Amino acid sequence: MVIAVTSQARWLRACGVPRFIALVAIALLPALAVVPPAAAQSRPKVCLVLSGGGARGAAHIGVLKALEARRIPIDCIAGTSMGALVGGAYASGMTTAAMEDLVGDITVQALFNERPPRPDQSVRRKLDDRSILLGPEIGLSDELKATLPKGVVSGVQLETFLRRVAQVSGYAEFDRLAIPFRAVATDLVTGRPVVFDRGELPNVMRASMSIPGAIAPAEISGQLLVDGGLTDNLPIGVARAMGADIVIAVNLGTPLLRREEVTSLIGVT
Repeated sequence: MVIAVTSQARWLRACGVPRFIALVAIALLPALAVVPPAAAQSRPKVCLVLSGGGARGAAHIGVLKALEARRIPIDCIAGTSMGALVGGAYASGMTTAAMEDLVGDITVQALFNERPPRPDQSVRRKLDDRSILLGPEIGLSDELKATLPKGVVSGVQLETFLRRVAQVSGYAEFDRLAIPFRAVATDLVTGRPVVFDRGELPNVMRASMSIPGAIAPAEISGQLLVDGGLTDNLPIGVARAMGADIVIAVNLGTPLLRREEVTSLIGVT
């Protein structure tokens, strides 16, 4: 290295450059060569964390619009339940304007009515409307044992809606989406959180927001999965694992009720 610097200094002096300036120039060359232009533009990695919160999850769209208005970059997103729905839609390429239009069209009947429109029903199904049928449907297993549904609704309509929301189809690695994304669900058997970094995005969203009792669990890779809010409603740790330097966390959850407030089925729910 000394020989190279000395040779370069002699060459500069031969070109008429004073000795002192030549030595300073040679000393600065390694530093200029080592520091790439991109290093000067580096910044912290920003990750957005969106919690569950039921219908309040629509507020996540307002947060996204505020971040866009202020040109705050989002390098990764982690979400649970409704946070997984909004975060997954945005990460896969849906605009906030499109999300607002879609949310405006959502109705309880559209998401949770398991029966097709009456004109599309068979005559047998239409005749059932004249009967007084109460209680859940009961089926028979292969062993002729009575079976009950795992939820008030199967989630078929919800999954149909989520396929409209997700901007990708088929199996996908979530790091390859427009914005890297993670969704959190809960393993109903082990009671532990499950973090998804790949899969069919609509199925993963549905698993993350399957409220126990209301929506039947989703089954992915042999696991029975329900709402991620049971185990990790604000997945900040997931964002940190994605390499986030700065976490913007949006918590729409509500605290547990006090003992004196848990006096009915509604309170327990």
